Amino acid sequence: MFIDTHAHYDDKAFDTDRDDVINNAHLAGAEVIVNAAQDYLSSIKCIELAEKFNFVYAAVGVHPHEAGNVLKGDMEKIAKLAEHGKVVAIGEAGLDYHYNFSEPESQKRIFRSNIEISKAVGKPIIVHDREAHADVLNIMNESEISEGGAVIHCF
Repeated sequence: MFIDTHAHYDDKAFDTDRDDVINNAHLAGAEVIVNAAQDYLSSIKCIELAEKFNFVYAAVGVHPHEAGNVLKGDMEKIAKLAEHGKVVAIGEAGLDYHYNFSEPESQKRIFRSNIEISKAVGKPIIVHDREAHADVLNIMNESEISEGGAVIHCF
């Protein structure tokens, strides 16, 4: 079985051909697709895609690039979305010190919040780690990720 564990089909780049691209991926052998969110609004879109296609599942959360744009209440809303039956992971979450689109302290705070949601719902977290290895590992260790587990990419 081929599983695409990390897609971003909710991205605006797919606005003109999203359904065709998703269906073609499935026809080409991707039996399951996990679409990972970037922020609160993206999390909603990921769930909508998961509801539309029976072979698509969602991950909800906040990417480190978007950590500085999180509004008050967004993480609580994401925590509620995480309970949805087609949500199978939290993320994309983590730290990115290469681009630094968000301040490192904001990234760390939001990463911890994503981890807490992961632990609360017992679902794995999708971790983005770019040039932030020590901090990612320290935060993961201090947070005692266990039940849900984690997938680390971009390291």
